[in-house]
Amino acid sequence: MTFQGQEVKVPGGAGKPRRKSLDAVVRYRFQDGKYLVSQGENPVPSF
Repeated sequence: MTFQGQEVKVPGGAGKPRRKSLDAVVRYRFQDGKYLVSQGENPVPSF
């Protein structure tokens, strides 16, 4: 999977948003019935 774009974090209050460029490649392999990261790091935050 390829991830490209920007990550924007808005601090509490009236602060200025912080932006970070996002350009990552993650490779997965299917093992034991689920997909596991085999190379790279998933930049999507969990929720």
